[in-house]
Amino acid sequence: MKKKTKLAFEYLERELDVISPSNLLSVIGGVQRDSNGNIIFVATESVNVSHPSGYGGTASMMQGYILADDGSQIVAYRKLSGHAGWDTDCHGVSFGDGQFWINDDQVNGLLSGDNYLSIESGGYYPGDKVVYYDSEGNVVHSATVTSTDGGSGTTVYGQGGLEVDNHSDAIENGFSPSGYSYYQVYRQGQFIG
Repeated sequence: MKKKTKLAFEYLERELDVISPSNLLSVIGGVQRDSNGNIIFVATESVNVSHPSGYGGTASMMQGYILADDGSQIVAYRKLSGHAGWDTDCHGVSFGDGQFWINDDQVNGLLSGDNYLSIESGGYYPGDKVVYYDSEGNVVHSATVTSTDGGSGTTVYGQGGLEVDNHSDAIENGFSPSGYSYYQVYRQGQFIG
């Protein structure tokens, strides 16, 4: 039986366009990665950063950039020293494997550069990204859909500000309800269909 199964898989690989796990990341898009699947980070300079809230003190960060799927440079930071909350932020969890701090003003570049398209209410799937906006349309938070019933039963995963731990929340509570005016769900374009 093993031999027949092996022959069947060999036939499928020859006859069909089969994607190996190592090539999957390059097919699905998103931020660019090296051959080991790690996000490519290009360091540019060491900087000291303070959070607008005043909490968490100052962190020594390596500023650099990651590359969106289309090659756009997205400013990102890696912590050198400071409060544990500087390890990553909500956007770093949503778009950067929890390895980077990515500021609010870089999210639109990620959405555009990685070919994310907005999804109508109720058509959400795990892995979709939720971006929260203030009343002026500025990005204030992001999270990732983990489960959904297609509507208000949608759960998102992420963290906020200088939080150290990630958590799951209902989509409407994924960010302090008083901290945003509306949210939009996005999915990478090649998966819209």
